[in-house]
Amino acid sequence: MRDEASETASGRRLLSHPEWFDALGELLAQVGSHQFPDAFAKTIHRLAPFDYTVSFAYSGPGKPLCVHHTFAPKQFDIHVREYEIGPYLLDPFYKATANGTRSGVYRLSDLAPDQFYKSEYYKSYYVQTGPVDEIAFSPPVRTGGP
Repeated sequence: MRDEASETASGRRLLSHPEWFDALGELLAQVGSHQFPDAFAKTIHRLAPFDYTVSFAYSGPGKPLCVHHTFAPKQFDIHVREYEIGPYLLDPFYKATANGTRSGVYRLSDLAPDQFYKSEYYKSYYVQTGPVDEIAFSPPVRTGGP
């Protein structure tokens, strides 16, 4: 018997299988609850495995607020505590948000400047985090009334 990850890697299309729809139904049932961020990460992980997630809320020029993460304590210190001190100001995802980038899904390569891997942000902060790539989901933001 093959595990789901190897079946997916070998060409099995998860999106066309009932278990994906079951997982999606479970996720939708969590909308608005405190369990939603964990359910979202679990559901997306079934589709595209990843090492960890972190969700920041950005509001104007203020320090980002970590609203969810799956880090161990040591990783949390690097990915969140150190990030909040100031490296976020140079983060391509933060800059995109501050510049009004539309909602959507973005890879780091979509937003990073041409010389990103030679930048001060990369050399002094990003290299410590260890990611090979990042993907950001920027949801639509509703402003004003209900």
